[in-house]
Amino acid sequence: MRNVYFIRHNFAVENLTMQNEVRHILIKEKCISIHFNNDEPSDECWENEIEKTNQPEFKKAGNTFSNIKKEGAYVFAQYDSKSGEMFIGKIPAASKITYLPEINTKYKGYKCLQMQDVKSFKLSRFPILFAIRPIQQTLAKMGEKSAEIIRQIYENGKLNENLSSLSPQFQELIVQEWLRSELAGDLQIQYQLILTGKNYPSVDIIGKTLKRKVLFAQVTYHDELSNKTKFEAFEKLANEDKNQEHIYAIFSKEKSAKKGKIISKNLDEIFAELDKDKVYNTFIKNIFEGIE
Repeated sequence: MRNVYFIRHNFAVENLTMQNEVRHILIKEKCISIHFNNDEPSDECWENEIEKTNQPEFKKAGNTFSNIKKEGAYVFAQYDSKSGEMFIGKIPAASKITYLPEINTKYKGYKCLQMQDVKSFKLSRFPILFAIRPIQQTLAKMGEKSAEIIRQIYENGKLNENLSSLSPQFQELIVQEWLRSELAGDLQIQYQLILTGKNYPSVDIIGKTLKRKVLFAQVTYHDELSNKTKFEAFEKLANEDKNQEHIYAIFSKEKSAKKGKIISKNLDEIFAELDKDKVYNTFIKNIFEGIE
């Protein structure tokens, strides 16, 4: 079992008391659920129910739910968007679509799958879990990197302490914090000018250094082909910029060196520097082992 799915429960009852009641029952019974017409579910006719619907979003969710029940999966479940608690459990292969009488007597249409070995995780303990949730998706298969993070924390209670365990978002965070520290030397920034990794595909960090120069940084810890594409775009940007007060730096698996206008910094070396530092060692531990 390797696949990991995320489910965000958006309850099909408008009354807040009813929402809380359905939520409480699902958590108590360790179930995930989708609301799919008001018929009582029958595992035998589930495929027909999906096929009959003319609503694309329900068809997509129904097919995903069906894949989970057939193949089995880890499930990362959110029941309340305002809560700092989420759950991870396992759904065995060849599970049955079922319904919970405690819910179905009042609120029709909740098709359920029951999880096993469910564990609760709090935002205050593992913020990384909350950061990797798919955005604006109700039910979705998670990407391989996010799925690996889920599996490691669920099985081991922590992440393996190396950069390859992290999503690009958190690799960028490592670089961002290094740039804020005295460890960065002339590259140390006073502040950032864009939100990390969100604004421009070739540039992940833009900041102003203590010496009042503008730093443009790219963080890439992917395979060589992905690196090449990003490197070429970043190099083009650097070469077109004639301002001598601008600094361009790439953080990757490459050796630390100066390549023309671009400074290349080895990301593993930066990670090791932070890990050895008395202050930033705690920062590293909080990412990989959670916040005590």
